[in-house]
Amino acid sequence: MTRRPIQDCHHPWKWLNIDVQGFAKPCCHATLALGNITEQSIEEIWNGDLLVRLRGAIRDGYIDPICRHAACTFVRDTEAAFGLEAYNFRCELDREYSISNIGSGSLFCSSGWSDPEYWGVWSDGKKATLDLDIPTNPSGDLGLKVLCRGAGNKNHTPSDIQVEVNGYQLDRWEFRHPESTEASVWKTTTIPAHISDRSRLEVCFLIERPMSPTLWCVEDARQLGIGISALVVSST
Repeated sequence: MTRRPIQDCHHPWKWLNIDVQGFAKPCCHATLALGNITEQSIEEIWNGDLLVRLRGAIRDGYIDPICRHAACTFVRDTEAAFGLEAYNFRCELDREYSISNIGSGSLFCSSGWSDPEYWGVWSDGKKATLDLDIPTNPSGDLGLKVLCRGAGNKNHTPSDIQVEVNGYQLDRWEFRHPESTEASVWKTTTIPAHISDRSRLEVCFLIERPMSPTLWCVEDARQLGIGISALVVSST
């Protein structure tokens, strides 16, 4: 593989940048934190899974979600030269991925998402996309299972979500208050073999009616639709 600009970054091996709230990052440009020194020791963060994963991604020439779209030349030059191939969206079959500010599944959130939180991540706008690289060509249909919730409350009905994979409309997920707004539920759909015969799956959630929490007096201008906490792609 051609050497990529991200491989010239040595920050994760040299120091931690810690802000006034105790959040530790590999540098001042990183978009996500590695941990917080009020909850973990510096040794735990330095030798923790997130920093080990980040170092491995850089060694292999990929941008880790901790640095997604970071305002540094290593990331920007790699994104400009390689596009989506700047990221490794490898998704193992039958493995559950946590999607949160510390979960590895946030790697798959390629566009249309707000910043990951401790519980998961909200879509922001009318379309949110996951990119999943399946390491082996599946021999049949695949199952997609997502732990998710809708944005809304008793006075504001959650939007239905249209699910598309590689440009094919596959499903329509409904959310109702309170069972699928106050708590997350597992939603599933089947990906036919003729759609999943390529290594990358582009999963798009189309939100018919995104809504802002300002409607129920919360100071949050995002346009929310679906919040996801985990996902599994399985062989069927």
